[in-house]
Amino acid sequence: MDRGLITFYHWVRQTREALFAFTESLPEAVYLGEQDWIAYGSLRNIHAHVAECYNRWIGQEWMGRAPAPVDRAAVRSTTAMRAVFADVDALVSEALAGPEDLDQPLEVRVGGQKAETSRRNLILHTITHEFHHKGQLLAVARMLGHPLPDDQDADLVFSSLSS
Repeated sequence: MDRGLITFYHWVRQTREALFAFTESLPEAVYLGEQDWIAYGSLRNIHAHVAECYNRWIGQEWMGRAPAPVDRAAVRSTTAMRAVFADVDALVSEALAGPEDLDQPLEVRVGGQKAETSRRNLILHTITHEFHHKGQLLAVARMLGHPLPDDQDADLVFSSLSS
């Protein structure tokens, strides 16, 4: 168990909640609307892709579990996407609580070939991947006429704010 990574992932969850609060404020047609020019087709699908990556790298490659695709048609709201990420959070918490040496070499499959990495690299990859797609989601929302309000931040965790 690595307390630093556990704390770090806790912060990731808090920043994800800030993004969920934002997507919850969007009209349903903006969150779910399919557009050819949006990567993965919609804002919801970007979120689903992120969850699937955690399931692939942490669930499948780290923990040896079957892939867990997200049923996008069943995810019709931010509330439903929160439930998808509750499963992701449980998976990551279980992985980080394990006894494995996070830096020990781990064989994974990439494009049908075997490669070597570490569990620490897998968790850091999935987190940085999530933040990449968070930026993508916010940029697309802005392009659709729904920018993140100036008084909000989707990347920093604050213990409190005062004026």
